[in-house]
Amino acid sequence: DHRTLKNLPPEHRDTMELLAGILRVANALDRSHFGVIRGIECEIGAKSLEFLLTTTEDAALEVWAARERTETLADALRREITFKIRPIEEAE
Repeated sequence: DHRTLKNLPPEHRDTMELLAGILRVANALDRSHFGVIRGIECEIGAKSLEFLLTTTEDAALEVWAARERTETLADALRREITFKIRPIEEAE
C-alpha cells in the first residue's frame, strides 16, 4: 500500500522501491514456470544494467515479460535495463 510507504523514512522508501523492482523483474523471468532461465549475471555500467541470462530453451516470453516490468527497477537505480540471452551451451 502506497500510504504505508509514504510513512517510511526516505532511505527506507528507496530500499523498498529497489526491492520491489528486483522482485518484479525476477517474477517476470519465471513467467512460463518452465525454468528456462538457469542463470543470471549482471553487468553494471554508469547508466545501464544488463542482465545476462543463461537459458535452456527459448526464453522469449520471459524476456518480454521482464522488459515490461523494468520501470520500477530502472527508476530506483537510475539506469537503463537491458537483457542479453546466452544459451546454456555457450555459457559452459
